[in-house]
Amino acid sequence: YPLFFLACATMLRAIEQPSGRMEAAVVGVSLAACLTRLQLVVVPLAYLVAVPVATRLASEPVRAALRRHRVSLCGVALLLALPVLTGGAALGSYTGAALFDYEPLAVLEWCGFTAALLAFAAGWLVVPGAIIGLFSLVRGLSRRVEAAAAVLTAALVVFVLLEVGLIAAGEAHRPLERYAIYLVPLLFLAFFAYVERGAPHRRAYVALALALGGTAWLVDFPARAGTVFAFDTPTYSVYAQLASWWGHPNAASVFALVPLLGGIAVALVSLRSRHGALAVGAAGVSLLLVSGIPAYAGDRALTRGTLALRAGSPPDWLDRLDAGRADYVQLPGGSAHYGWLLESWNRNVGRPIQLALPSYEGYAAATGHIDRDGRLSADGRPLRGGIVVLNDFGTRLELRSATVVARPRAGLTAVRVPAAPQVSSIATGLGFDDWAASVVRYQVWPARAVTAGSYRVRLSLPAHHQARTVALTVDGGVKRTFRLRPGTSRTIWVPACGDPVPVLRIVADHADFVGAGTANARLVAVRIPALSFVPARVKKGAQEGVSGCR
Repeated sequence: YPLFFLACATMLRAIEQPSGRMEAAVVGVSLAACLTRLQLVVVPLAYLVAVPVATRLASEPVRAALRRHRVSLCGVALLLALPVLTGGAALGSYTGAALFDYEPLAVLEWCGFTAALLAFAAGWLVVPGAIIGLFSLVRGLSRRVEAAAAVLTAALVVFVLLEVGLIAAGEAHRPLERYAIYLVPLLFLAFFAYVERGAPHRRAYVALALALGGTAWLVDFPARAGTVFAFDTPTYSVYAQLASWWGHPNAASVFALVPLLGGIAVALVSLRSRHGALAVGAAGVSLLLVSGIPAYAGDRALTRGTLALRAGSPPDWLDRLDAGRADYVQLPGGSAHYGWLLESWNRNVGRPIQLALPSYEGYAAATGHIDRDGRLSADGRPLRGGIVVLNDFGTRLELRSATVVARPRAGLTAVRVPAAPQVSSIATGLGFDDWAASVVRYQVWPARAVTAGSYRVRLSLPAHHQARTVALTVDGGVKRTFRLRPGTSRTIWVPACGDPVPVLRIVADHADFVGAGTANARLVAVRIPALSFVPARVKKGAQEGVSGCR
C-alpha cells in the first residue's frame, strides 16, 4: 500500500520535474512495486499512458516529452515486456494467468460490478465529486503535473478494474474488491481537487450522487454476500456481519438507503463553502469508520473459527513442547492453512515439506519423497531425527520407531522420529477419522525382505448412507468387488506378492459431501477403521506361498 503511493508520487514528480535521477527512480519504484506484488504491474502501465496524454493536455509538444522521458519509458516498457519475452516465466507463481480463457463480456461484467463495490468502499458521498474532479483537472490546465495526476488516477482506475475483471473472469469467479482498494485514497484526492476548484457543475454532481445512490438498490447482497465474512470483498464482509446481527431485510435496507439518503443530503449541502465540503468529507470518512466495526467483527469471527478448525489448542502448542525445531510435513489431502497457522503461532517450526503435492502455492521449502526402501527424505536428503509435525488430515502415514508426542487437533500430529526415518505404510485418501475418499492408495514397506502376504481391510458404512460398490485391487494382481450396504461392515483379505509389495487401491463408486459450510468440507465414501498388511509366515528361510498370489 505505501509502495503503491510512493510509485505514484515518484512518477508525478518525474513528470513535473524531469531529470536523470527521477527517470531512474521511476524505473526503480516500478520494479520494486511489481516484485512486491505482481498486481501492481498496472502502475508502470499507467505511467506509459500518463506521460504522453498529460503532455498533450497541457498543450506541450508530445515528441519533446517522449525524448525527455525516454529512459523511464523504455525501462518501464521493458519491464512490462518481460512476461512476454520469458514466455510467462517472469510471472512466477502467477504463470497460470497466461493459460486462462478470458470471455470479454465476463471481464466487463466483473469490472462493472467491482466498480459498484468500490463506491461502497470509497463512499457514495465522495465518488460523484471524484468523477467531476478528474474532469476538472484536465480542463483549462496550465500545469503539467495536474494533468498528469488526473490521467494517472483515471488510468489506474481503468487498469485496476480491468485487472480485477480478468482475474475474476479467468480464475476466481468471485468479486475481488481487495485488489481495487488502492484506488480509494486516489478518489478522495480527486474529490478534494473538485472542492478546491469551487465545486463546479453543481447539478451534475447532484445528478451523479442520486443516480449512483439509486443503483445501490440493484445490488443483490442477500444472494451474493450471505452472512459469511469474505476476505476478498470488504463490502461483502460488512453486509454479511450486519445480516448476521439484524437479518437480511434490515441489512439490505441499510445498504440501499444510506447511499440514496446520502445523495439527497449532498443535494441540500453547498460544497462551495468550506463547512459544506468538510461536512461531506467527514460524513464519508465517518461511514467508512462505522462500517469498519462490522468488518472487524466478521474478521474476528473468521479468525476464531480458523483457529478452532486448523490451529490446535492452544495455537502455540509446538513452542510449549519446548522440544526444539520441528519440520512440518504436509501430506496429500491436507490444507496449506495448517502450516501457515502453525508458522504464525510457533517459532520452533523448521522446514515446511510437501509430500507428493504440487508446490504451486510457493509455500513448501522442500519436496518430500519416499524411496523404494521406504526412507523418507526431503530434497534428496534423509530427514534428521527429532520432532516432525504431520498434517495427516487426509492421508495416513506410519513411520517405523516413531512415537506420538502431541495431537493438538484432528489432522495434526507431532511425532518423534529417529534420523533417516523409515515409512512402514502410507494410505493416501484415508482421513484422520477413518473416513476414506472415493479412491484410496495404500502402499507398504514391510520390515525385512517380505515379498508376499495379504492386505487386511476392514470397511464399514454407517446407516443413513447410500449403498455403494467397492473394488479392492492389487496392482498387477487380485481384484475383489462387493456391495457395501448401510449399517454393515466387512473384513476383506486381498493377497499380494512382489518385490516391492504391490500397491492396494480401494475405489468406491459413490461419495457423500460432509462438513458443508466449514473450512474442512470434503467428499467421503466409506469408513476404513482397520487397514494393514499381514506378511506370509516365514518357515525355514523361505516364505510360505499365499493363496491367490499367482
